[in-house]
Amino acid sequence: MASATIRPTESHVKTAPAESVYIPLDAAEKQIRILRILPALEFESDIHATLHIVSLGGTELPVYTALSYCWGDPGITRPIVLDGQERQVTVSLETALRHLRKTDNEFIVWADAVCINQGDAAERASQVQMMADIYRSASSVVVWLGEAGDNSDAAMDTCVKWGGGSKDDPAASHRILENVIEPVDRQTWQAVRSLFQRPYWRRLWIYQEVKLARAIVVKCGPKEISWDSFAGLIEADYQIHRKGVILEQSLTRESWDLVRSRGLNVLSLFFSRERETKQDRDFFVLLRDTADQDCSEPKDRMYAILSLAEDAHRYPAPDYRPSVSFADVYMEYARIHIRTTGCLDMLNEAASRLYDEKPDWGDLPSWVPDWRVKRRYEMLRRNTKGVVDFYHASRLYRIGLGNEAIPGTDGDDRVAPEIPVPQHMPIIRPLGVKCDQISKVAQLPLLDMDYASIIEFIGRGVGGAHPTGLPIFNVLFRTSLLGLSPTTHKQLTAMDFTSSFGKGFLLQAACDFGFLRKIPFQEIRPAADSGFGLMKIEQYELSSPGFNVDFDFLGPQEDVADDEKDQNFATFRAFMAATADEMRSQLGAWGCGFQLDQWRKLVRDSVAGRTLFVTRYGYIGLATNASVRPGDAVAVLYGGKTPFVLRPAGPTGASDETEARERHRLVSDAYVDGLMRGEAVEKQDCWIRDNFEEPALREFCIV
Repeated sequence: MASATIRPTESHVKTAPAESVYIPLDAAEKQIRILRILPALEFESDIHATLHIVSLGGTELPVYTALSYCWGDPGITRPIVLDGQERQVTVSLETALRHLRKTDNEFIVWADAVCINQGDAAERASQVQMMADIYRSASSVVVWLGEAGDNSDAAMDTCVKWGGGSKDDPAASHRILENVIEPVDRQTWQAVRSLFQRPYWRRLWIYQEVKLARAIVVKCGPKEISWDSFAGLIEADYQIHRKGVILEQSLTRESWDLVRSRGLNVLSLFFSRERETKQDRDFFVLLRDTADQDCSEPKDRMYAILSLAEDAHRYPAPDYRPSVSFADVYMEYARIHIRTTGCLDMLNEAASRLYDEKPDWGDLPSWVPDWRVKRRYEMLRRNTKGVVDFYHASRLYRIGLGNEAIPGTDGDDRVAPEIPVPQHMPIIRPLGVKCDQISKVAQLPLLDMDYASIIEFIGRGVGGAHPTGLPIFNVLFRTSLLGLSPTTHKQLTAMDFTSSFGKGFLLQAACDFGFLRKIPFQEIRPAADSGFGLMKIEQYELSSPGFNVDFDFLGPQEDVADDEKDQNFATFRAFMAATADEMRSQLGAWGCGFQLDQWRKLVRDSVAGRTLFVTRYGYIGLATNASVRPGDAVAVLYGGKTPFVLRPAGPTGASDETEARERHRLVSDAYVDGLMRGEAVEKQDCWIRDNFEEPALREFCIV
């Protein structure tokens, strides 16, 4: 079918009154409208269509195709003839209908912009509640990516080639990696990147539209492929990410930038690495998973996914009345999640959006996430099953995972705490411990500081110790990875310093203190072909900094079995002596460069944008945002997986229905080594109190 270019025009035709087209629907009968597109022999012919009311509540479902598309600019429209009257629709919808129209039969489709009376708030709310049924009941869903352009035909063919045309093809990742190794086919990669950078993929509503479909066809202009072709790209995209350190050093800068910005990661919204469509989960997890998608109506952040959640019954139904603001909706949903789960993950989400130097609290309390703002950094990690409980700062059990006891604890108290959340006030009142107070905040992000300047900032010296008793460099190692192993995603132990990650860290410290010198490029012999292209790893040689630095980073090893001890990793001096033997050969210098590059990437992924701070008691922390300042309190709140940074906000009043005490605003969440495993609650009598009579475990009023 040939495609003619139709130029968008500003709306100039008077739109027919909504009342003349839309007959009221009966929600009790689960009625919806479907659009019958009349056939036309010529592609350029005007679009004629009729609206018909059908019911999804009967034993036999109506036959129709549901359209999943991006609305586009509502101010730029084209006309269609609907029930004999000319009406304006967006260019995106008109183009989709034109490409879907048949030459010999009617095409029956459901498209939200036309099939829902957008001027009726009550109908919109009712139909949004039915959205899951609408897409689940459709015979098929058409994903409309837009008109052909930017070599989209080649991109669609490439998706079939790389994805194998089947979601069960295990060879897809190998095929795509073959196209990464130099020389990169730039034209192909640019076409694929352009396809996945189209506005469709940023739209929030597509999550449920695709997830609920019984069958999916993807169209871009006249080109059409199966949705399953995309599923095979997930494993390949993961392999590119996993081999990123090698690939980054193997490709030219231009080629790597192109591959890195491939855009395939958007598919993880729909598929897991096992190439299965994700199952329904609780509302909060769905909310997090879709947080980076776009929606024009702030309330849709909640409403577009609510029908998919297992716990949807807990939350209010969609309400588009102007009298109900988005802030009202966000606050109510946050209240319900905190009250029903006893979990403060909502505060971590709020903190990840408070990254400005001077946070504007706006219409929302500080503990309520502003879902209009894209998350920049986050402390809590995720996987395909939801929010993973890597940290458990406030309890001796894993919050949110069936209250599973942590190994090594008695797990006596496994009942989720009840967190007071007043219905009629914008506050929460969790119990917690005020552990410490920030005394110094670094002026530079952690990635801009070397370890020599970090030691100077902390003020302990290279041989200093941490309040936990661990050597300071061991704590810095754990802090630089937010306490988690990049491979196993388990909490690091003191002995994890003997891993390759610990070696990368120590090589970086050696470089920062002047024990390693980068070899000038002109002195480096070209490295052998590694199988991933010519490696361009920076190489180093030993240097003499002119001063002696030594420190212990393992700490006491009395409880460590003899066969697990590694004296080469006992002190920095011993490590450098062992490294000297390796670096006598060119291979050793190359290996140091690779480990350093790998370490830098790991740290870059973990701590980008985070702010380093030190507390009065000598704890070292990383805040999610840069707005923390000296005097802010570091607190562990019941139901919180991480410590939080709080700032005094004045005393409470009588209307708060609580004893007069200081209120606090949430400023950030934080990683603080030594406070991530229940230590604050277990040793609550050791921490700061505002006055001697006040119990260490007390109620906070967060506004």
